[in-house]
Amino acid sequence: MASIHCMCGELEIKFTSDTPRITMECCCNVCFKVIGCLTMEGGCELPNSSPVVGKYFDNKLVVVKGRDKLKFYKLIAETNIINMYTTCCQTYLMRIHPGYMQTTVAVLSHESFPPTRFTNMIVQNPTLRLYPGHFSEEKLSRLDPDLVEVWRNEKDKMVGRGDGWEETYREFIEKITSPIPDGLEGESFQEIVQERGNEVLVMGWQSETDGR
Repeated sequence: MASIHCMCGELEIKFTSDTPRITMECCCNVCFKVIGCLTMEGGCELPNSSPVVGKYFDNKLVVVKGRDKLKFYKLIAETNIINMYTTCCQTYLMRIHPGYMQTTVAVLSHESFPPTRFTNMIVQNPTLRLYPGHFSEEKLSRLDPDLVEVWRNEKDKMVGRGDGWEETYREFIEKITSPIPDGLEGESFQEIVQERGNEVLVMGWQSETDGR
């Protein structure tokens, strides 16, 4: 099974499989904000020259070691998006989002992060790119031009471009919201938050735009 580690090696969390349910690229400001908060506290630098990569796993987690290093935060008090990180080295780990229907966690990473953060994980190419409009045309020109792109327009409707983008986006939503198989070992993200005292730090940002 795949595992995620913090930068200093004090924490390890094991997933239920060696392959994510699905993988995406995201250019949205929220993904950069949530990880950037930890950069200011001494975490890994996050260049915005390439997208954040989100890998979606079942919301069943086995904390192998470092449970006492786990903390949680959100950008603003009103949001239900909760992020998990470590206090030992300020490593961003993963998040839950109401849109995942409590069935998956999104493990956010970046090409600049050390590859040693993951073990026993089968690399999966991204299926789509979200919120490309948050990147400049110059940055987008350096990315894979054949990847389907999807974003939310001013009428709060998901739109996109690329061959079969609607079907690709439907598959993405199905993958991140389908039920967790019965009998899997581990705790949910929410159960770990509860076990750690339900302490969720609010970072105090003025606003938060939506991001899957």
